[in-house]
Amino acid sequence: MAFWIGFALYSAVMAFVWGFFLIARMHVFKFKGYSVHVEPATRFLAIFLLVMTIVWYLAVFQLGSPAKTNTVAEEFQSEEW
Repeated sequence: MAFWIGFALYSAVMAFVWGFFLIARMHVFKFKGYSVHVEPATRFLAIFLLVMTIVWYLAVFQLGSPAKTNTVAEEFQSEEW
């Protein structure tokens, strides 16, 4: 249960961050004549956000996935008396 709560919270935060990025990206097209540094900076930010999103989702799945548990029947079969 805690895994799914963390997954949902991280997904909501990333949706919020990506939403702000998309709004900023639209403003880049509107104001790109003002500076030559705006376009490379947003390109770097897009790559950085994409990499961080993928890396953190992989970390959530690998670190947060529950360990395999045995049922009572499996436990009694594996024990030797």
